Amino acid sequence: MPTDPLRARTYHHPNLGAGRVVVIPTTQAREPATDHEMATLGFTPPPPATRHEPRTGGGVVAAAGVAPLVRRGGVRAAVVAERAEVIARGLDVAEVPVFWEQVAGHCLDAGWPQRAGAMFLRARRAEEEHGLVVAEDVRRAAYLRFALAGALPAKAVAGYAAGLAERHAPARAYAELLELVAGYTGGGLPPWPALPRQVRAMAKAAGLDPVEAERRAFALLLRAPATRHASAAFWKANRARLVRLAKRFSEPRHALLHLFPDADMDEWWLALLDETGALTDLAGAEAAGWLTRMAAHLERGRRTGRTPPLLLALVTRLEPGEEPVRPAGSLRSGIIDADLLDACLAAGFPVADPAPGHTIDLGRWLEHRQRDLAAIGADPRHARLLSAAVGAFAARHGVGALLDVAALRPLVRDWVAAEAGEIARGGLADAREAVQRLSSGLPPGAAGMAAMPEGVREAIEGADVAVTLTRTLRAGILDELGWDDLDAAADELGPDAEITPSWPVLTVYDRHRAVAVGPAGRIAEHDLRLPATAESFTVVYSAGEFLVVWDDHRTARGYWTAGPARTPPGPVPRVGGALRPRSGYGFAFLDASGARVTGRRALRPGEPRLADTPRLLCDGVTYWCQPEAWRPELRELDPATGELGRASLPGFLERAPLPAGRAWAVEACTLAPLPEGVRRTPLGTDGTLVGFRVSRRTGDGANGHTEGRYVIEGVDGRRAEPRGRAGAVPWGLIELPHAGRHGMGVLAGDTLVWLVDQTGEAAHWQVAAGTGDRWVPPAARLAARGTPIVPPPAFWHFLSPRDPDASARLRTVSEAAVRALLDAATADLAADPARTELPRAAHLIEKLATHPRLRAGLTGFTRQAADLHLRLTALAAGDSHPMCG
Repeated sequence: MPTDPLRARTYHHPNLGAGRVVVIPTTQAREPATDHEMATLGFTPPPPATRHEPRTGGGVVAAAGVAPLVRRGGVRAAVVAERAEVIARGLDVAEVPVFWEQVAGHCLDAGWPQRAGAMFLRARRAEEEHGLVVAEDVRRAAYLRFALAGALPAKAVAGYAAGLAERHAPARAYAELLELVAGYTGGGLPPWPALPRQVRAMAKAAGLDPVEAERRAFALLLRAPATRHASAAFWKANRARLVRLAKRFSEPRHALLHLFPDADMDEWWLALLDETGALTDLAGAEAAGWLTRMAAHLERGRRTGRTPPLLLALVTRLEPGEEPVRPAGSLRSGIIDADLLDACLAAGFPVADPAPGHTIDLGRWLEHRQRDLAAIGADPRHARLLSAAVGAFAARHGVGALLDVAALRPLVRDWVAAEAGEIARGGLADAREAVQRLSSGLPPGAAGMAAMPEGVREAIEGADVAVTLTRTLRAGILDELGWDDLDAAADELGPDAEITPSWPVLTVYDRHRAVAVGPAGRIAEHDLRLPATAESFTVVYSAGEFLVVWDDHRTARGYWTAGPARTPPGPVPRVGGALRPRSGYGFAFLDASGARVTGRRALRPGEPRLADTPRLLCDGVTYWCQPEAWRPELRELDPATGELGRASLPGFLERAPLPAGRAWAVEACTLAPLPEGVRRTPLGTDGTLVGFRVSRRTGDGANGHTEGRYVIEGVDGRRAEPRGRAGAVPWGLIELPHAGRHGMGVLAGDTLVWLVDQTGEAAHWQVAAGTGDRWVPPAARLAARGTPIVPPPAFWHFLSPRDPDASARLRTVSEAAVRALLDAATADLAADPARTELPRAAHLIEKLATHPRLRAGLTGFTRQAADLHLRLTALAAGDSHPMCG
């Protein structure tokens, strides 16, 4: 809806004195009422405007033709300008300024102040080019209107202001300038560098006191919010004037103290405040509040420059009060200025407790390093932040640069002790990560170890990997479980085998052959017919047949296998470009007809199509999907048509009302009907369904954050409250053989799956699920060394114990037995670090397990532990030892 644009109306009052006016923004329709209201207060309204009037209203009418283009939005400025140029060329000379000003008004109404300013200047240029006479009141009103809207560049306003002295008597020119300044800064635009000089010159020409005029002008400017956005050139050009005024008058001194300009000139600004004497006015509570605001100001735009030395010196001169300083300044940044914090603590200022999420960045501090941080280290509340900062810095850069900082050396020792403690407290995966952090964080060689604080070597030597390995073996390893039919198919196809889920069927394939495996065994096989040029390919099982697709470097092509749906090779559209279609945890269901839900719709034989499948849940009757991964909402889905229905929840979730402050972690919830013939699953079943409902604290999943506290419950009632790990949301509770309900482990992560304890504090292992051996990280490969290909999480329901007696022995394995096993493996690796088998440890592993795949798994875990032990020994001695991956 078009709106009546704002106009600037100026009013005079006899008590204001010469040259002072009041500017009121109003609309054309409101002008009579505004004039009447101001008149009752004794103000005199402006006289009626007169200007050159064109013979017709052609300029206004022509501008109306541009208005729809302006209001449309999304139209480039160049397009609007080009259209306006064409129209302007066909107008009478007298109509051109009116046209451009009307177009400028339309741009203002559409919220395009910069475009409006450009069109306004075209109008003024047309008046100059054609020598058109303009009534001064009209000219002033036009400038004030666009200045008040923040549409005019400083150069244009400065030029108009400079011409006031040429067009008016000195007194009026001065009054007009003040009026213009009020409208311009009121419109949100900062003053131009020459403005104070112009004010002083016009005041002097009008016979006024130039000092008083300058004081009034700066009082107006320093109160205007727009002035803090003034350029550095403005401040530097007027430094002498500001110092002179601020030393004489308290008002500008106080205004400068609380201005905090945007320009990158912090040290210059503090020197100005010091020279004016403004800093001596700070005391008590005002000093604390000012320091807090200055800390926030220094963080603007994530600025990373040094803390001004003058500010740090000022802190020692100020008198602390009871009001606390908040040196983090901006909650948005969350980074505490370490130098400023240290200076405030050393000077005795009360400092607010650090808020959650606040950090100290030692990397930034080291760039300038102005203080020794001793005061922070002596303050228990902030020493915790300093300790965390040491760990964060060590992870990125190592601790070498911190060793010559006296306040940080004890924290380096504490960091090493904490990492060694992580090895003692956690599982083998925790130990591996701790050793990796130590390896990258400690300076290399004997000289590096010699430079470390006292106690570091002893902390590393005291880390006992045998205790950690014992804890993990008692918790259980993946190779205790297996799926014989899948293992056999994977062995036949070799290490390059890949898999595609069609739950409850899993397709295993390589370049030559595909095998579909279900809970009851093999379902279908096919010999692939791939061209020699096909490098990437996939095989999808649906409705009893295979869709084979490959990439020929130009487009995807593929065919359906034997039967009525057999097709010759042809193009295959890919939604999202995925050649290997993804699905949440592997739940790409086969519907009641046996067709795989691909995308949101069942894939029928003969239909060439590939697409990622959204996260799906099914109770055997109804399907639910999460249409957008970023939105935690489930919608009912008809896989026959792909149409979405109403938003709802499966009964398994709906029957569990959430307490206040918790929300469903939809991306981690699973639900599926128990396949025919399956009676037991290590993940639990109620006899009809399998799956888990997962909830988190409200807000813990925001911005990818996954480390909050979760509640996870299975359909059979199993329950845990683990802490999530970075990037890994818990999705299942697994009962490894002879572990019992109290020994269940938490499974977290989709492609890289962690096993952690029920609290989420100790991580035992990580395996790569749903991918071939060539994509598996070395540590994850060792953690599933006996399993040729780890299925996606959805298919872990089909795993069963391989060697129940061996699992029973592992649940109660003694630390002494594990230590003997570790000693033997360490001797094997010390003799040959590259060896994959452990001949000295093999006979001890054979006593623990009989199944060859479980023996292979135990060998992998023992090798990991032996590698960690050797690495710790080398770190303590200042030697090097390569990690196994």
